[in-house]
Amino acid sequence: YGCKQKNTKEIEESPIIFLGGGITERNLERILQESGAKEFHCSARFSMPSLMEYKNTNTSMGGTLSPPEFITKVASYEKVKNLVFVARSVLPSQ
Repeated sequence: YGCKQKNTKEIEESPIIFLGGGITERNLERILQESGAKEFHCSARFSMPSLMEYKNTNTSMGGTLSPPEFITKVASYEKVKNLVFVARSVLPSQ
């Protein structure tokens, strides 16, 4: 959870709590309904192959539990669009 400050007076009167971490299109509706939150944060990412041209598969960049080295995570327009659709269906119009 984080606190988004708009201005000092507003934050003293009414903090805005926004949710983040592990939010997906599948769980956003339930999270918003159960928490009463009006804002959320998420990365909306997906994994895709890295665009690196040279890949040395004989040398590891980290330990045995490190994430795949030739994969990158990218924000997804489709995921963002779906999350906005879900949020608009749950949250009151502003």
